[in-house]
Amino acid sequence: MVQARPRVSVRRFRRPVLIAAAILVAGTLVLAVVLATRTKGGPGPTSLPTRSESPTAVQPPAAASTAVARVPGLPPGAVLEPAADPAGGARPAPLEPAVGFARDTTGGSNGATYHVTSRDDTPASPQPGTLRYGLMQRKALWIVFDADMTITFGGAMTISPDKTIDGRGRHVTLTGHGQPGLHLYDTHNVIIENVSFHDFGDTAKTGQNDPDDAIDIQRAQDIWIDHCSMSMVGDKLIAMEDGPRQVTISWNHFYDQEQTLQIGALSTAARDIGTTVTVHHNFFDRTGYRDPLVAYAKAHIYNNYIFEWKTSAVRSERVAQMYLEANVLQAGTNRKGAILTPAQRCNDSHKYCDGRSGFLNSVGNVVLGGAVIRSSGPNNVFLPSAAYDYRPDQAGPTLAADVRAHAGMQ
Repeated sequence: MVQARPRVSVRRFRRPVLIAAAILVAGTLVLAVVLATRTKGGPGPTSLPTRSESPTAVQPPAAASTAVARVPGLPPGAVLEPAADPAGGARPAPLEPAVGFARDTTGGSNGATYHVTSRDDTPASPQPGTLRYGLMQRKALWIVFDADMTITFGGAMTISPDKTIDGRGRHVTLTGHGQPGLHLYDTHNVIIENVSFHDFGDTAKTGQNDPDDAIDIQRAQDIWIDHCSMSMVGDKLIAMEDGPRQVTISWNHFYDQEQTLQIGALSTAARDIGTTVTVHHNFFDRTGYRDPLVAYAKAHIYNNYIFEWKTSAVRSERVAQMYLEANVLQAGTNRKGAILTPAQRCNDSHKYCDGRSGFLNSVGNVVLGGAVIRSSGPNNVFLPSAAYDYRPDQAGPTLAADVRAHAGMQ
């Protein structure tokens, strides 16, 4: 997936192979070392079962090796890494490129390394060394953290283009009770990697349409959110509206949350028709609903583990095109695996109304606990393979156990 990690993961079965051969020529020893190209993922089956009728709960199996095709436009073995740190600090390990619509996202790889040394946040006068100060700079930056820290927001933080927020190697929590989280408005080329988002907005007001999300993406392009842990937000963990494009949401852990992930909105329908999102290898862990919800947009939802939702799992509404592929959906008390109509025809102000259903093509998913999924207008759904290279892992116990073990902050 994103990098070489100490724990084995379906996304990270990429073990370098070192072949050393000693050749004695004219008394000189020549050591030839060949580093095998590293690739992601796993060979998906040529034809995956559309449904598994087994009611057996998923048990953690032994790990299995898989591979994902390389990202188009980048050479084999290509990685994303920050430019040299002019301050002489240690550079973070490189990232391997995203899979999916955000495949060309490079974040701050062409910029210097910016070190967050302070957990303070003063929106009126951001100081060097704080996260807010780094995010507002109008230049490429690879942002790292010099210590474990919890940063309490004093207001929304807006991310300028060409940024990588890299929390690997640290325990970084972003929080702000009663406050909005990160705003990705009119920006591009942003990577958010390995951080925790917890307690934004007010969960007591979720039923009264609390406006605050952990991450809100509007009119943005080339966005990759990876290996984050997200919980307890007043509105949605991730919200996308007003036409964001080329977004990948991968290997995240969503928990302790009602509304999880929304792609597209009634009020921005005309622009959301062009939204393109890939959602893969995420763990939806006993969340309420919108796992995810897609309206108007094109969304490829694959290799996720959606576990014991409260109200419903995925929803495709308002002419959305959802390609639902090789996921594991394990129902608890509610068996609604997929819903195809809006919960309400009009928004709360009744200014915008649209009661149309969405389109859904269900391919190779495994359903447990009596979960119910049905396709609707599958011929109206786009083909992800026409947009980018990827290979899905086969849905089943191995996938579920690996996602459960390795999604979220590592």
